[in-house]
Amino acid sequence: MFGIPKQLFSHVSSVAMHVVEGAELSADKTNYPVLLFSPGIRSTRFQSMTAIEELVSHGYIVVGMDHPYTSARVVFPDGRAILYQPEPEFPTSMGYYENNVKGIGIRVADASFVLDTLADWNIKDPNQLFKGKLDLDHVGIFGHSYGGAMAAEALVQDKRFKAGVSLEGGFWGDVAHTGLQQPFMYLMTEGTAESLDPSTMKKDKVFYEEFAPDLKSVMTKSTNDTYYLTIDHFYIKDLRILR
Repeated sequence: MFGIPKQLFSHVSSVAMHVVEGAELSADKTNYPVLLFSPGIRSTRFQSMTAIEELVSHGYIVVGMDHPYTSARVVFPDGRAILYQPEPEFPTSMGYYENNVKGIGIRVADASFVLDTLADWNIKDPNQLFKGKLDLDHVGIFGHSYGGAMAAEALVQDKRFKAGVSLEGGFWGDVAHTGLQQPFMYLMTEGTAESLDPSTMKKDKVFYEEFAPDLKSVMTKSTNDTYYLTIDHFYIKDLRILR
């Protein structure tokens, strides 16, 4: 995807993980809350595995999603491989903005489809693994970057999602205008936070002019608990509970 030799990443296979393929669900509880995870653009559902492992260790079932054409590579059951499709060029920032609204809407439809599938599996799982084990009254959604933008919009479009977290995603869609009714947390790195300062000349490369007003709109119009967290390197610098 990025034109980088695979050999440069050979060390990744030596990273210690806590993942076991085909593991049975714990019998400690009748069922478990569910979280859907959406990766950033040009990434995969295997992104952010440290966070996913941590959540699973606390009793969540985490479902990673890939999204055809915006994820790096998606392989369908029939063997077809769909690679990331670069975004078209637009003469204005509004063109990019409207294109992202459309793209995020497609990802939200993906998330709702996955949740529909999980509901079917909870009744009749073809693999006999999740039947009756999914607590679909407690479903959350989170994502990074483009996936974070999708998570925020999914909360507006599908009320089955009871809470959400965006890891530095944008706000493209109805969420930018209506706010949220479910609990929501937004995590931002210090570099992006500094880009919001009008006096800062050096802007983050993903910064766009609608970002600041859309973020403010979501945080002020939301009617449930809303958290805004700024992270500087390896420590939490600022946590504001807005309601």
